[in-house]
Amino acid sequence: MKKLAFLSQASDAPIREKQILLAPFVLKRYALNKLDDDTALDIKIIDFNYSASAADMAASVISYAPDVLAISVYLWNYREVMECARLVKEYYTDLIILVGGPMVAYSAMQVLVEHSAIDYVCIEDRLGELVFAEFCRRLITGEALDGGPGLAVRRDGAIHHTPPVSGSLETEKRHSPFIAGDIALSDPKGYYVTFETSRGCPYNCGYCAWGGGSSKMNFFPIERVLEEIEIIYNNDAVKHVLFVDSNMNLKRDRLIHIIEHMRKQRRFLSINTRMHLQINLIDEPTARALATLPNFSFDFGLQTANMASLEYIGRRYQSPDSIAQKVSLLRTWLPDARISIDLMLGLPGDTLTGFEQTLDFCLRLDVFRIFLAYPVCLLPGTRFYDQRDTAGFIYTQDQPLAVMCTKDFPLPAIKEALVIGIWMQIILYYYDALREAVFLHFDNHGINRPGERICFMKGLIKEVEQHLGIFETFFLEKIEGNYTKEFYIQKGQLLKQASTAHSALTLFETIRRHTGGTLEIETGICIHREYLAANRNPVGATDLSWIKARRADIPNEVLSKLHSRFVGE
Repeated sequence: MKKLAFLSQASDAPIREKQILLAPFVLKRYALNKLDDDTALDIKIIDFNYSASAADMAASVISYAPDVLAISVYLWNYREVMECARLVKEYYTDLIILVGGPMVAYSAMQVLVEHSAIDYVCIEDRLGELVFAEFCRRLITGEALDGGPGLAVRRDGAIHHTPPVSGSLETEKRHSPFIAGDIALSDPKGYYVTFETSRGCPYNCGYCAWGGGSSKMNFFPIERVLEEIEIIYNNDAVKHVLFVDSNMNLKRDRLIHIIEHMRKQRRFLSINTRMHLQINLIDEPTARALATLPNFSFDFGLQTANMASLEYIGRRYQSPDSIAQKVSLLRTWLPDARISIDLMLGLPGDTLTGFEQTLDFCLRLDVFRIFLAYPVCLLPGTRFYDQRDTAGFIYTQDQPLAVMCTKDFPLPAIKEALVIGIWMQIILYYYDALREAVFLHFDNHGINRPGERICFMKGLIKEVEQHLGIFETFFLEKIEGNYTKEFYIQKGQLLKQASTAHSALTLFETIRRHTGGTLEIETGICIHREYLAANRNPVGATDLSWIKARRADIPNEVLSKLHSRFVGE
């Protein structure tokens, strides 16, 4: 029997539950289904979290002693898994190493030149199952591995591409790792489950390799999707579910059917569900169906309200005016709808002034959350990557290429934007009572003309930062090594500091001075003084239970609004 180790490292830094990287399980199930004798190959998925070191991963691979090591390579694990491959190859010099995934499929020649440990690169990002299945078949039959399709290989001192893969992807039930039982979902830590109901994207955004060009939508059979939902939404270990489809609402009736089936499952009300949505496709039936999902927020990728940047991205179809109109309609159907907006910092054509105008636009939408994507990464296979030296990007030189700033948006201005953006994330998202007090103040005082809301927030944030100074040790220019990973470590430390009782008390007192306060703000000040006196912080279920037991006179729903959502980003 041949042995193949499949290295998996998920991007689970911001969550408490165990996250599973879906690709290795999908590829394993597809390959075994295609073999005449699936007992001739043992595929062992070696699963690690985001914080695992290359040395730890290499030790686990070496202990398994495989004939082949396969690795799914992504933005978040590129450096670690490539170093792992080098370490394993030093120990097993004859080991065959195959890599695939979006971070290598479009830059296979560069990968093979820069990483001598790698033997094969899958150059098919959308039909990887077909390439991997044929690779596994050849492995057990003894046929030449470099004769399989869809690969970049070393041969005779040069790098060659084998013929493109032919055929279409099969998506029926038997290829589901959930239905086949490959994903057990039995860890007591709980799970953050990712799964897909379709492949592809009809759009062609400059920063993303998901759509455009040869991409077309491939919707999985609805029978498979419904059975997977039954498995996932009846499992006691599942806490969160993320649908990783590019746009869940491309087919309205299909989405509504999926949600209706989810609602019939035993643990539907106990699981938080997230989906990527296209705001210009939202209509009333879709909105009402989505609103039945527990704790659901409508997550839309605005990226920027700067028209020059939108033009460069390739999102002219999604102007700020059109989004404002959709949000207005959404609020007529669902007045209490929670709306989250994704923004990107460091886009071509943007400036600090333009970014502040984007934040002001979001504030005038009364958003529930602003998620700030920084640094933007230049991914192989995207227009951003191809134009990286002509678009004004200033980026790191090692993969993954991270945009630190641009010629129009220098690093000191980026830091200023981050101070504003991260504090807005804390105020709007981490404490419901703070967000509600701010928007009530806006409404009561007619603060809604362009520029007014961001001006108010900048003044509030300046005062908070003067008191707390949590950004005093925030040095973008001193980051060494993996810029993206080190930035998120710094950001996590900032958020942790901002969620202490001392910081929370400062926030609540400052917002009282700027808005006049509310009953909940006054209650929050008292509560955070209690946290502070007891040397506790308003973070996590344990401390929430502690304050509930002490203050039985305050309704639980009020205490929850005063307690931070911070969980360790």
